[in-house]
Amino acid sequence: MSSAAPRRIVAGDYRWGYVQIGYARQWVRDRMVLYPPGTSVEQRRWMRAWRWLPAIVAAIVLGTAFVCGYVNSALVVAFAVAIAVSVGLVIVVAERTRSIRTASVSVEGWTGPDADLTSLSNIALIRRISARLRDADSDLRDGRIDEVEYEVIWASCHTDMAQILRLTTPDKPVFERPRFRKASTQTPERRHSSALRRQA
Repeated sequence: MSSAAPRRIVAGDYRWGYVQIGYARQWVRDRMVLYPPGTSVEQRRWMRAWRWLPAIVAAIVLGTAFVCGYVNSALVVAFAVAIAVSVGLVIVVAERTRSIRTASVSVEGWTGPDADLTSLSNIALIRRISARLRDADSDLRDGRIDEVEYEVIWASCHTDMAQILRLTTPDKPVFERPRFRKASTQTPERRHSSALRRQA
């Protein structure tokens, strides 16, 4: 599979989550985040704010620097205020999205020269799950299924994706604490005498 192959994954935001496609030289990254079933419109808006949070924080800081340079005000004080506002914003958005981020399932894969089997299988998983969910979107929009059936499909995809990732992701190795033998305090003469007594 090469990066020049036609993209069959439709990137964008959906009711069930989003798909991102990024490019880095000869590599293409596909990433899918699947929200838990029943995620509300408000929760999706907060998740979108969480995704754009780095850009929002950067805009606040740069905007503050521009305004301070324009009005010749105290730059240090203005930056302190901008940082305080940014930290508060991060705390609020992180708290509002905590439950959704914890329950969401995400997977990504890279295609390009010498792509490994794990990335290729992840790409196939993204294509299969996203196609199934987009078909469900079309069926719901055209009236072929109702909300209950749509939620069932969404839940099934969420469960399947979580189970597949659990099976294909190796567990973290468990390292045992090394056991060291306690150093002997006996002198060579005493060790030799003890060995002679054991032989006797």
